Amino acid sequence: MLSKLASLYGNHKEAVVAVKDGEIRYFNGTAARLIPNIDKVKPEDIFPNRLVNQAEESCSEEVDIEGFHTIVTVKSLDDYRIYSIVSPEFEETDNMANLLMSIGIELKNSLSVFKMASSLLLPYVENIGNSRLARYSSMLYHCYYNMLRLTGNISDLADILRDDVPMNFTRFDIAKTSRDLIGSVRHFVRDCGVNIVFESSDNSIMICADRYKLEKMLLNLISNSLANTREGGTVAVRLTCAGDRLVITVTDNGDGIAHDILPNAWNKFNTPRQLADTPTGVGLGLTLVNNIARQHGGSAVLHSKPGSGTSVTVSIPLERPEAEVRTTAADDEIDSMQQILTELSGVASFEKYTQKYMD
Repeated sequence: MLSKLASLYGNHKEAVVAVKDGEIRYFNGTAARLIPNIDKVKPEDIFPNRLVNQAEESCSEEVDIEGFHTIVTVKSLDDYRIYSIVSPEFEETDNMANLLMSIGIELKNSLSVFKMASSLLLPYVENIGNSRLARYSSMLYHCYYNMLRLTGNISDLADILRDDVPMNFTRFDIAKTSRDLIGSVRHFVRDCGVNIVFESSDNSIMICADRYKLEKMLLNLISNSLANTREGGTVAVRLTCAGDRLVITVTDNGDGIAHDILPNAWNKFNTPRQLADTPTGVGLGLTLVNNIARQHGGSAVLHSKPGSGTSVTVSIPLERPEAEVRTTAADDEIDSMQQILTELSGVASFEKYTQKYMD
């Protein structure tokens, strides 16, 4: 078996480590250069326990190894666990961040004019009572929110590249917030043929977090799942408390992700088309989800099996240092329906974008 592993991974540019019975049985040259004294350490000295002990067939997660930011993908081969370690291929520079920020600002300015003109036309369309014009109006609004979503993702990515992400930590009931949000989502996409369920280990779970970003993260995960789950399938959102941490899990029984493209799931610039969060999207959804988790001092883990579905688990602390917490209520500052219209524009049909939801 060792000779087979050497023939498979010996010339790979990424680091590869093979583990059996809790011991490292094989590593290639790249892994030896990345991890000093790798022949004398145990798997848990290199990888987080959640990757060493997890029983899923395959998963992928961002991990810091020897001071390097890496993406670790785990899969099974016979009775071995194979750990592939890849470093991001693109340098995150201020020039790229500034370019993205400039693009985002220009797009937002144009979209503001687009929205204003559409809003002024809408009363005339309603008064005329022409079904074709009403249909065109819905198409315009749908296009607006789709572009708004892309623009927001571009701006968020610019903040991430500059490592300058503004956070607004407040205390709120994440169980109630999620229950209400998913209830609205369920109503909004009720004719898509996919069942959306919500479960919480406690009726009320208080957390200190950025509510806007957590809602954005949830909606991104739900949007991804809806886009890849066939009619009759299920998307499940579950909240549980594990000690001093909140665990959010979004699971679907959709098409899943192929093993060979799983390592790129978190990549900011090289997300394969199969991982794009909409059929015409650019695949920034999982990148943003992962970074929102990291901004909260947490982590995100992706499990997927082709043909069986995908599960993303986010773990974040329930509390923040007192100095970071605002005293104003987050609930008064966020329009969740606007977030739904924006984040689900890639999976909801344009017929949804009527005055009923605009109001």
